[in-house]
Amino acid sequence: MENIFENLPDLYTNRIRLRKINQNDLEQLFSFLSNDNVTRYMIIDKIQDIKVVEKMINFMIDGYKNNRPTPWAISLKENDEMIGICGFSKCDSQNRKAEVGYILSDKHWRKGIATEALKVVFDFAFNYMNLNKIEARCISKNVASENVMLKVNMKLDAILREEKLHKQSYVDLKLYSILKEEYVASDLYKYKIYFK
Repeated sequence: MENIFENLPDLYTNRIRLRKINQNDLEQLFSFLSNDNVTRYMIIDKIQDIKVVEKMINFMIDGYKNNRPTPWAISLKENDEMIGICGFSKCDSQNRKAEVGYILSDKHWRKGIATEALKVVFDFAFNYMNLNKIEARCISKNVASENVMLKVNMKLDAILREEKLHKQSYVDLKLYSILKEEYVASDLYKYKIYFK
């Protein structure tokens, strides 16, 4: 996994492109991080100041430069408009595992885009990064996020009780994972990506 995030490639499906986040994504990222629907189950509150998002983008760009786990922007192939984020928040190279997360603009919910993005991330992670395990977490009430994990054949490992403080209350998190051997045995293994 040497320099994987510094040299993060673009990934493609028929509908979407996963690419590095850049300064041109500021307005789009702010539009969904300032939306109550999108941030309802996020640990952070909705963002009301665009300068906060600008700092986030600078942090992510710096992450690529310094080879830190940093996600891709999900963009539409037709116009390259950013509609979400998907990728790794943590990587453990010694144990060959990583944690994945995703955020999607509510204008693009219920279209299978988050599932499609995760499929290409899995393909890249297992076939090109040679990971053995991918994990993901969601607040227990976030049924839509949990459904995405189930659609990509992740299995429930644990319920982490009162794991995070979320909007003044402690919440349970559900921890899901998929192993490389499960990925290879599934229909997902036939889902090939294109990257450059």
